[in-house]
Amino acid sequence: MLLLAGKKAERTSSLASFATGSSAAPVRSSDRETPSQKTAIKKLKDLQIRRSEMVNERKKVRNYSIAS
Repeated sequence: MLLLAGKKAERTSSLASFATGSSAAPVRSSDRETPSQKTAIKKLKDLQIRRSEMVNERKKVRNYSIAS
């Protein structure tokens, strides 16, 4: 599609149907992931969960005050 003079393109179809063809069902990202990518994503999510737990614990320690 060629656009000239800053004119916007009309969106008659979604990008997913444009990329895969209008008759084909849209492809899910999980179908395109390899097993190694899935394990890497799982490890990354686990690390993010662990990091958020550590941040929350650090906040508790930082905000801890001894009542006198």
